[in-house]
Amino acid sequence: MAEIPEGIAALISCSRYDAAEVRHCMTRICREIEKERDLFWDIRAFIAIGSRRGSMEEILPSVREVLWLCADRICSPGRESVIRDAEAEEIHLQLHYAMDPGMRKKIQETGEYLAAENFEAAAADSFDVIQRDRDLTGAMVKEWYDEVIRACVYGMELNGKKDPQFTDLMQKWFWSCRTPQEVFSLLKSQLSARMHSLREEKAQQESRPIAEAKRYILEHCDQPLRLEDVSDHVGFNATYFSTFFKKETGQGFADYLAGVRIERAKGLLVRDDLSVMDVCEQVGYKDLKYFSRLFKKVTGISPSDYRKLYR
Repeated sequence: MAEIPEGIAALISCSRYDAAEVRHCMTRICREIEKERDLFWDIRAFIAIGSRRGSMEEILPSVREVLWLCADRICSPGRESVIRDAEAEEIHLQLHYAMDPGMRKKIQETGEYLAAENFEAAAADSFDVIQRDRDLTGAMVKEWYDEVIRACVYGMELNGKKDPQFTDLMQKWFWSCRTPQEVFSLLKSQLSARMHSLREEKAQQESRPIAEAKRYILEHCDQPLRLEDVSDHVGFNATYFSTFFKKETGQGFADYLAGVRIERAKGLLVRDDLSVMDVCEQVGYKDLKYFSRLFKKVTGISPSDYRKLYR
């Protein structure tokens, strides 16, 4: 027996297997757990039994069945204390969820820009899509949940420090959800709260002149922009501003400006009405070859290949 994020896992070894006897034993365990409700008001019991295997080498498929059943309980509302047996029902291990690349990018960007309100709207749109799936299983909801977390957390990590503990907690909290709606509410509340927290941290860390310089760069990155233009705007000497900007952001002015322009170019490249040259010009470059070379240096792929990948 071992404690795992999903609950408690137990391996039963016996020379003679009696399905009715095993279910009777599990029922007794459920009843004993229910008796503790007076002490632990939020305690809930769910028992999943994997199919029988002849050896330890064959145990992995049975584990997959148990995890599938544990996740699927959220799509099978009923009694809080319930027993499900893999040998007594059909397990759809072949059904999986795959997020649309455009939606993944959208969610990632909400994390990157710490836009909690936009994240909630994007997550709601994505949740509406999976709810319309007639073959939806709890395991597919778990895959959707994991996809949203991965995309959003990756975006947030671009704007703040990594926090593996947060992802671990999100994985743990999933198993306390009883319905897909509870899963969605958990995602929305916790990820939004995380974004607000990071925004407050960033606001405290960044000095006002640097924040204003970043805003000015973002608003004018489609124009010819020099270090002197930005330093004049925030009222600093250009030499001092250059040193101060790099100290506060970890990047020199030219590298930061290039990063802002490439990020804007990514968004423009997924549009059908703009050519690569149009995108080049709209992010402040006149030389297509230089833009393409810079884009590949930053992203690892050319603008044309990026367009193909995310369309």
